[in-house]
Amino acid sequence: MFKEVKELQRKGFRPATIAKKLGIARQTATKYHKMDSLPPRNSKLRNEYYKYDAYVEQEVEIGKALSTIYQEISQMGFSGSLTPFYDHYRYLSDGHRGFRSKNWKPNPKNEKPKDDRSGLLSVKSIASVIDKALKGMDMDGVQQRTFDTLISLNWFKEMYEAMESFCKVIKGSETLALIKWMKKYWKTRIPSLKTFIIGIKRDFQAVRNTIKLNITNGITEGFVNKLKTVKRSMFGKAGIELLRNKLVLEHVLLN
Repeated sequence: MFKEVKELQRKGFRPATIAKKLGIARQTATKYHKMDSLPPRNSKLRNEYYKYDAYVEQEVEIGKALSTIYQEISQMGFSGSLTPFYDHYRYLSDGHRGFRSKNWKPNPKNEKPKDDRSGLLSVKSIASVIDKALKGMDMDGVQQRTFDTLISLNWFKEMYEAMESFCKVIKGSETLALIKWMKKYWKTRIPSLKTFIIGIKRDFQAVRNTIKLNITNGITEGFVNKLKTVKRSMFGKAGIELLRNKLVLEHVLLN
């Protein structure tokens, strides 16, 4: 957030405008506006990543793997584990704004600043675009450009292809296809996808039966949801007998 404030400040924006653009408090924008660099946190960071940020970003930029960098900084005194290290520096793999170099020029003519970056899309809008793409539905120009931009990112392309192929597997009838899908994406570097595959591995029997058998527990789940809804609506007002009567006679009284 500090880098975003300084970026807009270099373009000539005032703190009030910066606060409105970034959705932060005006006092915070004003405070960052007066600073040349962000001071360290008052509380001690357990792994002190800030000591190694510059070195890690420099080495990744020249093509060095994160695993190699982790071994190097471990010898330099870094005490963190490998998985949190990957999670902390995952922004380096997709060209995050905090990593891209910025060459700024002064504004000697005192021209009105312009911010030519496109506006941020909500997660709901992005999810709608992905849903339409998966279902093969027609998209307008803005949605199509959004999807083209997303699919150009390597991590999103891998995640989208994994999601698309998994939908075909889970809707099909070949249990062997599930094993092939898990082997294909087992070495993925996307943490959420890896976690999803590990979850399938733990509940493999249930997932395989979903593909193999034409049986659903939807009716049971629906009844459990109804039970919870009725129980919560009468919480603190009645006992177990009334709850039983409401569920037993529900189809007679409310249908």
